[in-house]
Amino acid sequence: SGYECEAHNNPADFFLDVVNGDSTALNNTLENVVESHKGLGIVEQLAKQYSHSTFAKETTDQLERIEQTRIKKGHKKRLPTLKSNSSTASSFFTQMSCLLKRTFLNLVRSPQASVAQLLVTLILGLIVGAIFFDISDDVSGIQNRVGAMFFLTTNQCFGSLSAVDLFIQEKKIFV
Repeated sequence: SGYECEAHNNPADFFLDVVNGDSTALNNTLENVVESHKGLGIVEQLAKQYSHSTFAKETTDQLERIEQTRIKKGHKKRLPTLKSNSSTASSFFTQMSCLLKRTFLNLVRSPQASVAQLLVTLILGLIVGAIFFDISDDVSGIQNRVGAMFFLTTNQCFGSLSAVDLFIQEKKIFV
């Protein structure tokens, strides 16, 4: 019983997909589970299944033993429990810092991508610079400069559009 992670799927991503309800494995597995849990969301179903499992009982017993050991050693207070009453999503700055950190790690892990992007930018800059080198100061020269600025701005904007996809894909982690 449980969800089956495909051989080529990253287990961490699979877990996030299961928790968010986006996995294709959910369609196959949940058909059997939904019969006994009508009206519950995926998170509630997972929590209910966990609370009735032997693993939950073993974990609770182990936590009680740890708490008893702490009390025997003279600790009077119980450990604080984690309460999740907040229904708000992560803040913009939390999301941005996580994505920046992940992107930086990806750049460090595969420097070929950033080197290739740098080379493409340099080559494009040389080509545009060669085309618009030594243009005149009359009206047509100004129009040519405006055209070059438009081309470069458009190129930079479309080059940055690939980052938007990252925000869309990772949004479900934060919401």
